[in-house]
Amino acid sequence: MFQKRFILISMLVLGGLFGQGLRAQCKSFTKKKCMPMLAPFLSNGQLNTTTMLPGQTADMKLNFNSGMSYRIIVCAEGVLGQIEFQVSDASGRVLFINKSKDYAADSWDFTVETTTQLTVSVKVPEQVDKTVMLEEGCVSVIVGFKK
Repeated sequence: MFQKRFILISMLVLGGLFGQGLRAQCKSFTKKKCMPMLAPFLSNGQLNTTTMLPGQTADMKLNFNSGMSYRIIVCAEGVLGQIEFQVSDASGRVLFINKSKDYAADSWDFTVETTTQLTVSVKVPEQVDKTVMLEEGCVSVIVGFKK
């Protein structure tokens, strides 16, 4: 009984340490690879990063102020393949989707006329080869602005 409990606790501690390492690695990836793509826009100061697996999706609601120009960047590690992202308004109307540009666009520049909330949806493609172990990768959504 003691041995099982020790193994379980050890696994939880190691899992927590491994998770911390992944978050730090993701932050480092974002700063080195993604942040330079923001120029000439200024960062809004938030690093929105997470690790994702093939087939996963994530939505993020972001606020944008009137009279400002923005750049949204979706940046991911190559191991995840071609990341699909779209930006929708509060009514669900799609304003931008990189799939329509053959995934070539990893950013979208736009100007907001009235203060609004937009949803950025990110989708990692399904894994093609089911015999290979799933590989996790970093995905970052960065917002820059200029007046």
